[in-house]
Amino acid sequence: MADMNRVVVLGLAALSLLAAYTLVFGLTTDLGIGGSAFAALVNTLPLILCAWVVHQALQRFVLGRAFGVQIVLHWALALVFAVVWYTSVIVIYGWMAGDIQAGFTVSHFQSSAFVWQMYQGVTLYAVLAATTYAMDAQDRLASAPSASGEQAAHLLLRTGDEMVSVPIAAILWVAAADDHAEVHTADKTYLTRRTLTSLERVLPTARFVRVHRSSLVNLDAIARVESAGGGCLLVHLQGRATVKTSRAGAQRLRALAP
Repeated sequence: MADMNRVVVLGLAALSLLAAYTLVFGLTTDLGIGGSAFAALVNTLPLILCAWVVHQALQRFVLGRAFGVQIVLHWALALVFAVVWYTSVIVIYGWMAGDIQAGFTVSHFQSSAFVWQMYQGVTLYAVLAATTYAMDAQDRLASAPSASGEQAAHLLLRTGDEMVSVPIAAILWVAAADDHAEVHTADKTYLTRRTLTSLERVLPTARFVRVHRSSLVNLDAIARVESAGGGCLLVHLQGRATVKTSRAGAQRLRALAP
């Protein structure tokens, strides 16, 4: 799925959440329409910002890892997400209620409100994680090889406002670039909107190996490999590019050349 589609989906979700909060405040308080909408904004604005950061973290650091590692990371991210959102809300409320010139005090919610806020945070994190996995699954389905089972010879990439077809055999290595990826050939580098993880799922596993959390290399493009110390390796590719592996990536390469 293209980045614009992701923004639209997350934007619609944010507007729906804002409307839902406005309705809840309108039914349970005497703030009126304007006050309810403002209170809803106080709750949803930090939530939207936190959700976007966590969405990026899920794509870059969680997807594609071992199942057990993903579980541990999900627990940690859910706790961080809930606490940061809760802290942001009470800070905003404290700033609104205080005297700007004299400073302001921040008071935590009462126990029942605190429990409810944390429950909301963990629940919304679960929804966010499920949405991220669904987007990733859609990316993989859209990029899957044809039903005939024949491996595609080219990779279709969206770069800026254009789409280009790159021969897979010409790709030397792929590097992560924030929430995008750089596809390197001998004579050109393509900055694509896709993530490294989504490309790893599409590229042939018999040819491309993850040598680092942020890089894949084409085995056919390796000229030589040497030790980099600390259990890592330096992979020299055709075209004079050099990629340093992690210790886990070095183990994967060594396993291919026993």
